[in-house]
Amino acid sequence: MNYDQQHLLSWLNKRPLIKISKLEEISDCPKDTIRHFIKERRNLPEGQFRTIEKVLSNYGYTSRTAE
Repeated sequence: MNYDQQHLLSWLNKRPLIKISKLEEISDCPKDTIRHFIKERRNLPEGQFRTIEKVLSNYGYTSRTAE
């Protein structure tokens, strides 16, 4: 897992009220993709990672490179 994905994982873990199934739906990820990512079973593909970042930017997420 690279630093960008670790940053996203940390951000998601600090916000337990974000509904993961809804995030997957809005970002067009296959079911349980983000759930497996949070449980550190697999990394996110780059394309899905960028899409998730864009969706979460509406909820206060900023990428590691933007900080």
